Amino acid sequence: MDPDPTPADIQIERIEALLSGLTLAGDEREIVAILRDATPDDFNEILGRLDLERLLAKVDDHLFGSDNFTALIHLLTVRVPEMHLNVKARVVNALQLGRTKRVEEELVHAVLLDTHGGDLSDLKNAIDRSGTHHDMEKLVFSDIDTRPLRDDILGHIAREAATISPRTWKVLSDIDDTVFARLHDHRYPAKTVYPGVLAFLEELDRGPGMVPDETGDLTFVTARPTAIGGFIEGQTRQTLIRAGIPPSTILTGSLFALTSHARMAGRKLEMFSRYRLLFPEYDFIFIGDNGQGDAEFGRRMLEMAPDEVAAIFIHDVTGAEHRATTTWEEDGLIYFDTYIGAAIEAWQKGLITREGVNRVATETQAALAAIPFRHEEDREKVHSDHALDLQRVSMLPETRPA
Repeated sequence: MDPDPTPADIQIERIEALLSGLTLAGDEREIVAILRDATPDDFNEILGRLDLERLLAKVDDHLFGSDNFTALIHLLTVRVPEMHLNVKARVVNALQLGRTKRVEEELVHAVLLDTHGGDLSDLKNAIDRSGTHHDMEKLVFSDIDTRPLRDDILGHIAREAATISPRTWKVLSDIDDTVFARLHDHRYPAKTVYPGVLAFLEELDRGPGMVPDETGDLTFVTARPTAIGGFIEGQTRQTLIRAGIPPSTILTGSLFALTSHARMAGRKLEMFSRYRLLFPEYDFIFIGDNGQGDAEFGRRMLEMAPDEVAAIFIHDVTGAEHRATTTWEEDGLIYFDTYIGAAIEAWQKGLITREGVNRVATETQAALAAIPFRHEEDREKVHSDHALDLQRVSMLPETRPA
């Protein structure tokens, strides 16, 4: 026997009925009244289960008559202190569709300023992990175009970040020739997922502790241009998902930035400067390659925020920066040939565990064996590079030197 419907069940069913078909002004007023009169628990359950994007799209301000949309947004703003964290994230993500009106900006402002400490970090990450091109960077620097509100939000984020300890890190990664062999690296078949890259990104996300850090701190910074509606970003996200990477934040470039490596580096630096304002409680690790300005970007990251950058890893795909072994250079960057080598350097810097190095090595070998190389000389060169780094793993001590 089905359980009796709860008050929230009844209210949700009624709102959904009012939203079906043509929604009249009287229907909209009834929806606002239901939300106004709901208990805090029912209010959160309703907002946690309703299609909020549909709700916001169907409730309108009328040229002749009541401003029901404005009334709805004002009601939600007043009830922000009652919202659970997941509901706050759902509300903000729903508000990002289409042009954001001033009353919607004020609701976003109220949601963020009502959230503190670790809860604010969780909320920002939930907004970033929406699985769409709607993320914190777009929200604060595009959707919020009222400067005083934006400044207030960034000030609140900075103050709350100072209360969070210990600091962990966000992993920022390029895509082309870093995750996939795509532009300058012709040793591998086109679009090959580099052996070991998924394991390496996962270990950096896990962190070096016996108890893994909360995962999901992976963000892609790419020169691929943005597009209206997030089409290119959506295609990129699906490509990453098919490669085995869970939905992640993607910060995109511009067509103008594609005209030179210096402009690519400059665009990525602009994205990083914004991102560190949104997540000042984190340090940052960047993984890129030496094919499209990533080394320059890494150097400029270190110049901009030397105390916030834990490491810069640069995949050598051109041979121009080739080293016999992967080492710290005077420019502060770590160049590597294989992701086993990158894992060794990450362990030596205290970024992953010794067991993590072994996991990267194991997964790299399995992935490498499955790659159908087109030319024998390419296969021999790639296998030789990996063999050298596997030998280095076998010589590592079990504990990192103090």
